[in-house]
Amino acid sequence: MSLVSIFMYGNRQNQIKWVKGASYFQIAALGIAVAILFTLGGFGRFLWMEVVSTGLITVSLILLWMAGRRIKKDQELVDSMDRIR
Repeated sequence: MSLVSIFMYGNRQNQIKWVKGASYFQIAALGIAVAILFTLGGFGRFLWMEVVSTGLITVSLILLWMAGRRIKKDQELVDSMDRIR
């Protein structure tokens, strides 16, 4: 979903919807990953792959949040430039 939203730069409103949808999906994935991690016993010696995957999901969620903010700022800039014309 994130990859699709990158190429939707022509329609920012639709791009924001895709980023929000991807964020909701990442939140659900993070919840499942944390549940699996704690079901297996927390941070253990043999659970590094689960810890790394949970960290990557968290990083991607933060990056999606930042992308959504920048898309909104870009849309506001374009709207303000349209008012000047």
